[in-house]
Amino acid sequence: MPNPNPYVERAKKLLVYDPSVHDYSVDLPQWCEIIPGHFVYGNERELDGYRAEIG
Repeated sequence: MPNPNPYVERAKKLLVYDPSVHDYSVDLPQWCEIIPGHFVYGNERELDGYRAEIG
């Protein structure tokens, strides 16, 4: 998400999406509400990881 502060923008780390990190050949992804009002798309292993992060 862009930040209006140019110093913060210059220092931020750019994350590039890499679809090869996902293996959906067996465990198919689904849309899931991970916290109220926030949905993510992932398989069960990824969703478990997101749930563990938010505790």
